[in-house]
Amino acid sequence: MSTYAILNYVKVGIIGYGTVGKATAKVLVENVGVFSKRASTEVALKRVAALEFSSEDEKYLQENGVLFSHDAEDVLQDEEIAIVVELVGGIEPAKSFITSAINNRKNVVTANKALLATLDGQELFRLAYESRTSLRYEAAVCGAIPIVNLLQDSFFGDKILSVHGILNGTTNFILGEMENGFTQEEAIKSAQEKGYAELDASYDIEGKDSAAKITLLANMIFGAGAGSRTRITNKYFTVDDVNITGIQDITSSDVIDASKEGKIYKLLARATPNFEEGTVELTVAPEKVDAVGVLSETNGVFNIITLKLEGAGDIAIFGLGAGGEPTASAVVADIVRAAKARKQSQMRKISIRNARNGIRQQPRTRRPESDTQ
Repeated sequence: MSTYAILNYVKVGIIGYGTVGKATAKVLVENVGVFSKRASTEVALKRVAALEFSSEDEKYLQENGVLFSHDAEDVLQDEEIAIVVELVGGIEPAKSFITSAINNRKNVVTANKALLATLDGQELFRLAYESRTSLRYEAAVCGAIPIVNLLQDSFFGDKILSVHGILNGTTNFILGEMENGFTQEEAIKSAQEKGYAELDASYDIEGKDSAAKITLLANMIFGAGAGSRTRITNKYFTVDDVNITGIQDITSSDVIDASKEGKIYKLLARATPNFEEGTVELTVAPEKVDAVGVLSETNGVFNIITLKLEGAGDIAIFGLGAGGEPTASAVVADIVRAAKARKQSQMRKISIRNARNGIRQQPRTRRPESDTQ
């Protein structure tokens, strides 16, 4: 492959074509020029693999020149694909797909919180590090909220003391419906009809989704994945470290009683460190909060994450935490970052090779004055 092709073409493959997969493909296809400009390199969706496609799916992909098949290996073994997007969810076969992609020296983007918040996830992060590839997961924590990259790039001048928030949009919607007089069963049905909840909503209702998210945040801020400025332990936290209480036992009577106290229920996830002992307490539980305030005003499928900093105090990040398009925006952002990083890496390698061969880089030609106005 020519140097030009290496630097100017980054092809993407998606495994999984559910709600988020479809939204991601659509965003990539319909905004290819925008994202290519942001990445300073051509970013194009080449392949999609999924167990099934509707006739409408097939027509859309064909019309836009995207190859599709029922075999993930078609994506994983395609030498032209540099970035693999895993959107099948769960532990297996997702772990095997990501492992294969990394072993094939492909960068990976995933929204798979359930996998990354386990020891299997730790294994994948280690494999990516040792292989010098990237494993990006912005979409795994609170949908459209860019908390992962914010934590990686910010707060170097301060110390994070704790983190808490509403990390699950489905339960937040359900609790809101219960405030409006619906039973929990009616609220769950409404969430399912609107596409906010799966037919089996237990992963959300029982607090497991929030537990996976607070696990990832705790690892980034205080644990094995944190930088030296905030790490207090080398432990890799998993969902097994979280004390979880879901909302399944919250009744309409509980909601009414809370309102009489000027309170409402919110499912809150917390990571609270003990800096002296080098430990972190992780919890997920429904809590009664003041009916007026930032938490109480986070309604519907919105999420909020609050960081308590030593110098800056509380910083809250608010945004949509559920739905295909919000999650796809985070997936695509990671794709663009991966593409940009890949080009920069290739350019460094070429510069080093040229320097070793005694080839001097040509100075840029300045544009005529008329072209810059």
